[in-house]
Amino acid sequence: MNIRTKFAVALTLILVVNLAVGLHGLQRYKQAAAHSSQIYEQTTEIVALSLSAQVHFKKQVQEWKNILLRGSEPAQFELYLAGFKTQEQQTQAAIGRLVGLLEQEPDLQGTAERFLDTHARLGKDYRAALSHFHPDDPLSYRSVDALVQGGDREPTDLLDTIVSGARAYEAAQLGGVAQQTQDAERQVLILVVGTMSGAVFFMLLLVDRTFAHPLVAATAIARRITDGDLRSPIAVAGRDEPAELLRAMKLMQDSLADSQETLHRSEARTRLLLESSGEGVYGVDTDGRCIFCNPAGARMLGYGEPAKLLGKPMHALMHHSLTDGSPFPESLCRASATHRHGRPAHADDEVFWRADGTYFPVEYRSYPIYQD
Repeated sequence: MNIRTKFAVALTLILVVNLAVGLHGLQRYKQAAAHSSQIYEQTTEIVALSLSAQVHFKKQVQEWKNILLRGSEPAQFELYLAGFKTQEQQTQAAIGRLVGLLEQEPDLQGTAERFLDTHARLGKDYRAALSHFHPDDPLSYRSVDALVQGGDREPTDLLDTIVSGARAYEAAQLGGVAQQTQDAERQVLILVVGTMSGAVFFMLLLVDRTFAHPLVAATAIARRITDGDLRSPIAVAGRDEPAELLRAMKLMQDSLADSQETLHRSEARTRLLLESSGEGVYGVDTDGRCIFCNPAGARMLGYGEPAKLLGKPMHALMHHSLTDGSPFPESLCRASATHRHGRPAHADDEVFWRADGTYFPVEYRSYPIYQD
């Protein structure tokens, strides 16, 4: 798989993962929002029912007073009694619904159930007291009211407790909902940031393994080859571009190693030819300094080994004078003309001087060697 395909697959995978994480986070947030809305509606209904029951109960008590104070006429009596019954029923209905909504608050639910009991007893007490009411007696209401005096205190207190408990329950539930929403937002944020961080880390790792590692390896191999190490193995794996680069460097190293081996064999053969030759052979650079000499030549010149001649000016060393001791200028030396002017030369009437100051007659031939 080439680098372009690797990156295309990696980017596609990252996009799919990020999309899945985003959709999951959106779903989590929607669920949290729906739960929050449900809790809000429930708590709002609980508070509304408790307040509604409180209002209806107060109206019921007020209708009771209207019966006693204004029920001297039958029509008025029936009107206020009907209002009394209506408010009583609405109070009972509101608290009945409230009991069903307070399953998670057993204490408050118990208070609501006690209210229903006390409210029902109060209704019975009201009706029993009304049997003693005489509309034609203007003072009858006092004795009737005395029969139920203080009877509404307990349900009133219970209703106050229910209202305050409902408000406290609402505050606690909404606070919990706000905390849950914050937790959901935080979790979604952590999930998204974690996913993005993982994607960035994955891309960095991919870039490192795809580019950095092969580049470092290729640089190390190039330096090793530059230093002359052509034998260390180069491991190649895969078919992408870095693998092709390493494969090309391996081929280059193998080719250089083969060329070097061929050159070494050629140099060895040349060295064997020079060393086995009975004729003296030496070479100089363009400044006339010795760059090689075979053993026969070194022995002839009285130096024993070729190394003693390397780097020495050959004309000044062994061709400096004539047989009578007079100087032999290098400008007249036919052998030196070869390295100075590139002209081949041959002589059979000259002498070379040994290291011990003696000379011997020679016949020599000199040829230029061209490189680049």
